[in-house]
Amino acid sequence: IGTGIDILTQLGVQNLLPLPDRHVIIGDFTQIANFFRDVTDEKLLNQKLINDSNIIAAMKILQLITLYAYLAKQEYLHVIITQMLRLTIQYGLCKETCAALAYCSSLLVATEDFKGAERIGNLAITLLQKFNAKEYLPQVHVATYPGALAYVKQLKLTLDPLLHGYQIGMQLGDIQYAMTNACRYVISSFLAGRNLEELAREMKVFGEQMIEYNQLSIHDMMLPITQAVSSLMSLTYDSSLLDRQATEQKELLEQRLREKRMLAANDTFIFGGIVSYMFNKYETAAEMVENRKEMEKSMSRTSILYGSTDFYDGLIFLAMARASDDPKWRIGASKAISKLTEFVNNGNPNCENKLLLLQAEFESIWGETKDALLKYELSIIAADEHEFIHEHAIANERLADSLLKNGDSRASNLYGKAHKLYLQWGATCKCSHLCASIPF
Repeated sequence: IGTGIDILTQLGVQNLLPLPDRHVIIGDFTQIANFFRDVTDEKLLNQKLINDSNIIAAMKILQLITLYAYLAKQEYLHVIITQMLRLTIQYGLCKETCAALAYCSSLLVATEDFKGAERIGNLAITLLQKFNAKEYLPQVHVATYPGALAYVKQLKLTLDPLLHGYQIGMQLGDIQYAMTNACRYVISSFLAGRNLEELAREMKVFGEQMIEYNQLSIHDMMLPITQAVSSLMSLTYDSSLLDRQATEQKELLEQRLREKRMLAANDTFIFGGIVSYMFNKYETAAEMVENRKEMEKSMSRTSILYGSTDFYDGLIFLAMARASDDPKWRIGASKAISKLTEFVNNGNPNCENKLLLLQAEFESIWGETKDALLKYELSIIAADEHEFIHEHAIANERLADSLLKNGDSRASNLYGKAHKLYLQWGATCKCSHLCASIPF
């Protein structure tokens, strides 16, 4: 990044260093983003093209360092994108503008400005098509489809564009962005509930390519999903094995935190917490959530993952609330429910079943049995309709747990349905754990 900034200065572009205060950076970025949010397609498409060779070169350099900033130097990302868009306003359009807009859209997702992110993401795709800029397709797809567009489309509909971004990147020799698309494809596939056996086969291919092409940072980003899938797919449930994996994961987390690889650490906390929750290791899962939230205080952007982060946080807090009178768990669960309510109200099609299940769990814990039963059933229906097979299984298991506590014989049938769904998902180890945990 430092070398790129030095070259920019030689090209006559304003030096990005030293970085201004954080509030100044965000203020400048917000002002630029608002300009593009409000611009019409017609006005943008009719804007002049850049004819200054130095500015074109500067845009190319800024585009090149965006991925490095995203992976390792997040504090530079807003400044880089702001500079690219400022040059666009001042000098006109070029192919690199579509990449800048795509990253702008991604950054707006982190602030939960989903409408603005969707608008600017669609502008990026429009310019990609205008310029027929195939070389930037991998960048635009990886910044928009698992970003803004995953909050307005069913998650499974974002998978093919990411796979296409990977394929085009490999064809063109853009290995970094090909592998970044592959990584995001894997993460979104897991959260969409794709079959774990199929996903594991794809991850093996992607992982080998990442190592072959020395894309070790991206391989590291995929590692939390690799570990989660491996844990869920083990042939039999072995608590001691899971404990050893948790120890290895803790060591990996400590290494990432020492090296300040915050995004990788953030995802390790998230997916490690999901797996711990699924195997009823609620204290471990809660510790991961609390440590992650503390770490996020110093991060410029975090992983909200289309509502999945708040969903699993809420489930973990509610599990802890069943066993503890500490009010922090109820407060945490209430906040997660509020966030998912916002997502649903804003039109996110991936959160309806998640919200219903958290509401059901909340009402079940605090004695609203009749209302809870209805919410459980609605969550099961919604998860089935949206084809979230893993969340369909979780909802059946949670309803079965609730019925069992009340001595309702219907619990047995629901545990059977949950087992069948986990098996269809490919989570054989979770199936083994379920059989060992239920009193039938």
